[in-house]
Amino acid sequence: IQKTRLRPRLQLLTLLMTLTQIVIMSLVANVGVLFWRITCLITGGAGFIGSHLTDAFVNRGDQVTIIDNFSTGSADNLKSFAQVIEGDIRDAALIDKHVAQSDLVMHMAAALGVKNIMENPLESISTNLGGSEILNEC
Repeated sequence: IQKTRLRPRLQLLTLLMTLTQIVIMSLVANVGVLFWRITCLITGGAGFIGSHLTDAFVNRGDQVTIIDNFSTGSADNLKSFAQVIEGDIRDAALIDKHVAQSDLVMHMAAALGVKNIMENPLESISTNLGGSEILNEC
């Protein structure tokens, strides 16, 4: 009985994830439709999603800056040419400087992984909420 209740939820979650990917890629493809190039800041740009966004923007001809602390992301994910800054999303001065220089900010930085979050709950909350708050204030 529980399996049948769970299946529609999983299907809905899969659909939502697919729609989110379509929206993100559509945004990347259509930003700058008027043929201007943009300066883009991607926080968490060395992660899985961030590195794919970086590739898409660089392939469009945009100038991309990545800020990542490489806690879960990897330099191996970075196949495109972009300015890479090893830094923390909670460093207000660093974030403020690069947000001011950017036309678009894509915020992908986050503490990830159930094990990591369970073992370091305060650090995870600080990264996820504090980092987002700093970006909102810039």
